[in-house]
Amino acid sequence: MFPYIAQPDNLEMAYSLDFRRKVLSVREKKGLTIAEVAARFEVGVASVTRWVKNIHRKPQGFRQRKIDLEVLRQDIRDYPDAYQYERAKRLGVAQNAIFLAL
Repeated sequence: MFPYIAQPDNLEMAYSLDFRRKVLSVREKKGLTIAEVAARFEVGVASVTRWVKNIHRKPQGFRQRKIDLEVLRQDIRDYPDAYQYERAKRLGVAQNAIFLAL
């Protein structure tokens, strides 16, 4: 990485459910605003706002990206006018995988 560009220490880090519950509990007990509790626990206001609406994390799905090129070739022969998103659905991969393979 470039030394002069600030990089966050918590890249791709999710807060635990226990921590999120604690933050919301303190907010409720102390009567703090979202901004106050965010500052107190050093988290983003947007995070606390999201936790108030839904404390559970969004599920992170796995998108398949590897394509058997022979299967892709056959799909192109069978459906020459198909859109990439249609191919991706048929082959069970992300649309971007189709784009890169073509």
